[in-house]
Amino acid sequence: KRQIRDYLDEEYRMLPSTERYRELIEAEQYDRPEIPVATKRREFVSPEEASSWVKERALELHADLVGITQVNPEWTFAHGRVEGRTAIVLGARMDYHEIMSAPDLRAGAETTRAYYALGHIVHSLTDLLRSEGWEAWPQHPRFSHKRHHSMIHPPHAIAAGLGRLGRHGLVINDRFGPCLRWAAVTTDMPLALDVPNPTDVLEFCEDCSACADACDADAIPDEPSTVRGVRKYKVLPMRCAHEFARWDGCSKCQAYCPFMEGYPADLRDVPPWTPTPADGGPLP
Repeated sequence: KRQIRDYLDEEYRMLPSTERYRELIEAEQYDRPEIPVATKRREFVSPEEASSWVKERALELHADLVGITQVNPEWTFAHGRVEGRTAIVLGARMDYHEIMSAPDLRAGAETTRAYYALGHIVHSLTDLLRSEGWEAWPQHPRFSHKRHHSMIHPPHAIAAGLGRLGRHGLVINDRFGPCLRWAAVTTDMPLALDVPNPTDVLEFCEDCSACADACDADAIPDEPSTVRGVRKYKVLPMRCAHEFARWDGCSKCQAYCPFMEGYPADLRDVPPWTPTPADGGPLP
């Protein structure tokens, strides 16, 4: 991990728009205090009703996808601690054309923009749940050297029924393909859990090498392996890091994934939602 971090420090490039989004995340979202939990609690007749209410509120707050699963300690980082037993997993779509430009710094900037949008959503949903008398904690999506999140979001998204694991190590959603970023709000609120998709895409991925062929770093292996009981293609991080740093996130494996063809045609020219900066300045 230290090797990767040092390499990224030396090689990282970014657009001014990326820097702007990072500054906004730092100023508005990191270290943002949660509001107190209200003493009067909104009650629900069942976990199913509570889940339905939470999902409706998350979509109103501009999440594109929402699913619910248990927090799995095996999908958290050893250095951190995740409060809450249940994860409300939130997905935000990325701009189709920006990701399809990969490899280009535009694609990296779009990833950071999605993190900014998700950061706003997780804090807004956390505040809402707390205002209704329920403990909740935001799990910000963006990892940095100064701010280490504790939760690994993609496997929780899969467990919440929001997608399946692709050869490139990304979550493939039936609607948006791999063109998504993930975050979560954790809580002890009694919620009905979603179930993962009973099928996977491994058989398809074994016959498709589009992402592996596109990867200039040769980071996606030819054969799958079993990792903690899961059969998957284990992306080689030190190889990926080179292209990641060069393109501020690269995203080439996303752009070349056949599942991008399913991205809704009516949304390809519609910019994803982005919050208005609190400092009154412009978005990039």
